[in-house]
Amino acid sequence: MVPPRVPQLSKKQGKGNLVSTPSPSRLRSQLHWRGYLLSALGCLFWGVDAGAQAAGAVAPEAATPDAAPGAATASPPAPVAPSATPGVAAPSTAGSTRGLRLEDVLGQSGGITAQDAGRRAAETSVQAALEREKVLSAKNDRSKVIWDALPRLSLSGTYTRFSSIPQICFPDTMGGQQCLDPTPVNSYVLSASVNVPFTDYLLRMAHALRGAGDSEDAAALTEQATRAAAGAGAKLAYYDWVRARLQRVLAEQALDQARAQRVRVESLRSAGRAAEADLQQALAFQADAELTVSQADTLQVIAEQRLRTAVHAPPEEQLRVGENVLAPFPGADEARSLDELYREAESQRLELRAFDKGSAALERLQTIANTRALPRLEGFGNYSYANPNPRAFPQTNHWDDSWQVGVTLSWSPSDIGTGLTGAESARSQREQLQHQRTLALEAMRIDIASAYRALAQARVNVGTAEQGERAAVAALEARTRLEEQGMGTTLELIQAQTAQVQARLNLIDAHIALRVARVQLDHALGRDGAAR
Repeated sequence: MVPPRVPQLSKKQGKGNLVSTPSPSRLRSQLHWRGYLLSALGCLFWGVDAGAQAAGAVAPEAATPDAAPGAATASPPAPVAPSATPGVAAPSTAGSTRGLRLEDVLGQSGGITAQDAGRRAAETSVQAALEREKVLSAKNDRSKVIWDALPRLSLSGTYTRFSSIPQICFPDTMGGQQCLDPTPVNSYVLSASVNVPFTDYLLRMAHALRGAGDSEDAAALTEQATRAAAGAGAKLAYYDWVRARLQRVLAEQALDQARAQRVRVESLRSAGRAAEADLQQALAFQADAELTVSQADTLQVIAEQRLRTAVHAPPEEQLRVGENVLAPFPGADEARSLDELYREAESQRLELRAFDKGSAALERLQTIANTRALPRLEGFGNYSYANPNPRAFPQTNHWDDSWQVGVTLSWSPSDIGTGLTGAESARSQREQLQHQRTLALEAMRIDIASAYRALAQARVNVGTAEQGERAAVAALEARTRLEEQGMGTTLELIQAQTAQVQARLNLIDAHIALRVARVQLDHALGRDGAAR
């Protein structure tokens, strides 16, 4: 018996990629670093810009303060569509998101949600289909136990041609000879026989049926656990895709800010208030921003392809974000204590229940193996209709029937060795399964504790990130008004814009981390499997 497989959530990184793909953390660090570069660039033009405003030498459109986040002051070049990869569907979200707000991307009508992704992945999981075939195989094994236990009925027909033998004669009382009829050389036999395994009925059949049922239950539980794991993995892939989608929007907004700053420097350069080196640095900064957008686009395409693979979405399906991950999340709180969650997981995790069923099946197998060392009692019965009948004397060309019934008690010394080694093998497999269950339980406890703490930390992070985002927006609005009134500097405005972008990144990460922690905790507790 193969021990039930324990599905586990794991995020595997692909190896051997021909193109280096930026990770979400690296992309966030690049956006943050670009903000600092923008701040340093503003320092170079602080004094020049202030002098230009005082002298009135700069054209009105050149002296206009930096545009608000998300607004572009120059016509951006048309976005380059990602190159198509043979055999891979072109993602529906690969186009530019310039001009969109985060609120425009989230909660779209007809979009897919995390629950939709989990349900579709569970229903279409290839691994679950493989486990389903194992369930059907276990059902066939149980049927085989029943058929093997039925009395074995055999029917046969035989024709035999014999060589001729001399006629048998013997003297009679009158001094003559009496001869028997010639022995028939053609023999026809129709027979039916039945064997009844009494030992199997008394010692093995009940254990075999219960063991086969336990194996079938273990296979069914493993299938359900596989579907639950596929659903949880699809939900995590969904949130990775949403994060990449939103990071693309923020990268576009940061690029718009870089272009606005480049236009500003060009105006100052035209007025003779900035050096050529300053303009080249602004162009380098814009190029870096464009690179970050390209990397964000690559990350988004890969994340969408992973989601499509998980939910088995057809190439023509347009994926849109149907869940507003920035809205209040009802699953943010967990009222039960950690010890209560441990007990809950131990009672309802499908993998643990599959281990228990597999252990019970192996215990039945061990009991059956021990009985093989005992003598075997069988009943038998035969019926023959033959011409000539071998039990008739003398042999004549005539059809006669005969029957016989009886019992057989057989035993072989080698049965002792066979039974003991079979029982020991089943015991060893059962012990291995018990140790695997212990390891799985220990890993589940770690997963529960980690997800439980991550959920609590994510709740704190959401509150802090929301407060920071509100403060960053208010600061940007105030700095914009001061800039328009000539009471602020470009450097201060750039710092406010950078702080707002970082605050929005923190807010996105906090909300998605909250939902990811809930998915991981529910799966660690077995709630997603129990719901099925």
